[in-house]
Amino acid sequence: MTEKYNVSIIIPTWNATQRKENDSPTIYKTVESINKQVVEDFKIEVIFVDDMSTDDTVQLLQKLIEDYPKINGKLLKLSKKAGSPYVGWNLGTDNSQGEYVMYADFDDFFGETGSLRDMFIHARQWDSDVVIGKLGDAGRGADDNRFIFGSMEKLDERIIDPIRSIAAYGTLYRKMIFQKYGIKYGEDLIPRADMHFLSNVFLTDNLKTSVFADRTVYYWNKPEQTTLSEQMRKDDSYVIKRRSQLVRIMQLFEKSNNSVIKARILDRELLGIGSRDFFLEATNKFMASERISAFYVVQSIFKKEINEDILAYVDEETYYLIEIFRNLNYYEAKFTYFLLKNSFKNSDVQIFLKHHQLVMPRSLAEIVAKQRYFEVIIGKQSLNDSATLVGTNLIVDRSHFCTFGKNRIYVRNRQDTRRNYYEFETMESVIDLRTFLSNFQLGEKLDFFWETETDDAVISIPLKMSFLSRIVDSYYKVFKNYKGYVTIKKNK
Repeated sequence: MTEKYNVSIIIPTWNATQRKENDSPTIYKTVESINKQVVEDFKIEVIFVDDMSTDDTVQLLQKLIEDYPKINGKLLKLSKKAGSPYVGWNLGTDNSQGEYVMYADFDDFFGETGSLRDMFIHARQWDSDVVIGKLGDAGRGADDNRFIFGSMEKLDERIIDPIRSIAAYGTLYRKMIFQKYGIKYGEDLIPRADMHFLSNVFLTDNLKTSVFADRTVYYWNKPEQTTLSEQMRKDDSYVIKRRSQLVRIMQLFEKSNNSVIKARILDRELLGIGSRDFFLEATNKFMASERISAFYVVQSIFKKEINEDILAYVDEETYYLIEIFRNLNYYEAKFTYFLLKNSFKNSDVQIFLKHHQLVMPRSLAEIVAKQRYFEVIIGKQSLNDSATLVGTNLIVDRSHFCTFGKNRIYVRNRQDTRRNYYEFETMESVIDLRTFLSNFQLGEKLDFFWETETDDAVISIPLKMSFLSRIVDSYYKVFKNYKGYVTIKKNK
């Protein structure tokens, strides 16, 4: 079928008159912002899919379609309650006549006038199947890190994470890819089918994906206080669906050779809320049995699909979680999971393994023991009396404490683009701070860390304020940073 429009915008609705901003339904602002995107020869259509609203939403939509003819509005009405936007997005896509499709909510709004047209031109220029557009902050936050390198002809997922935002908003999808590769929203995966949908898209290896960062395209609005997700989390069926979602996402791995995207998905799913649903206390025997069965399904998939190429890209904590699923039985995994989560949650000590050795709960327990050992050193402030300043020389006397391995102080700027290390070879060392910090710029904020390297790990601890509080030289300014640790800034 020949496309009649450049872009089709799909908007599911339900009781849209009740979602208000400044006493006016938010959908007015949504439609007005879409109308501003119709510039020159750019043609769009807006497909509203109503989920059996019980208020005046249908009448309001019909009036908006009449009042804004340039948006080529169409109204589809579901005959059976869906309870989620995913059915509406699928139905709207099936009935769309645009070359590209964009998904939206009736409480969000579009960006600067003509920004969607510019994004479409970008898509055409680079023959993109998918274009990630820049999101603006409308109270819910915006992920600026995906756009710091500007627009891209081809997405480099090693530096830009397309999975970082779980929502599909602000992105153009060539409609043809849905038909060709069978990509659609999982309508039974409520409330977070977004992650499964995005995984399905970005695990399709031969798609051409680009980034449009020249203008803000879409504003993702702050949700209402009580969302569908929050309500459903209280229901046992919710966690079953969460586990089902994780299983189905993992099953998508077999269709792709992209290790980086797989690692990004694992970071998002396992570090988010995916893994905890396997280990929280069950409310009844059925839930307990179902939870254990689901664990072994995931374990089987992980053993088959996770390889060293993927592990090379995952976060440290994600690696541990993967190893828990791959190597332990359910009860060992449950014990180890909570040990791991509590350790990462309650500690600023970072431990980086040189060799991947986590195969039993005992191994993780040893790692946590090391972590707590170094926390004690910092917690008791045994470094307090170890540093004094004479002129511009920092004198460190380590006779007050004893730690195994190689010990050093390192400093990095707040953006972590420059680092410098000083390794202690004797019990007493003299550090010329002006030389030590010479590679950093005037006024740069520099954070200090104590680091110990053993045969199998590197343990890094942020230094507290008392460690360097005696520095009074006018060459430096020393202050407590936002995390309660020490930062030094060069003044001269």
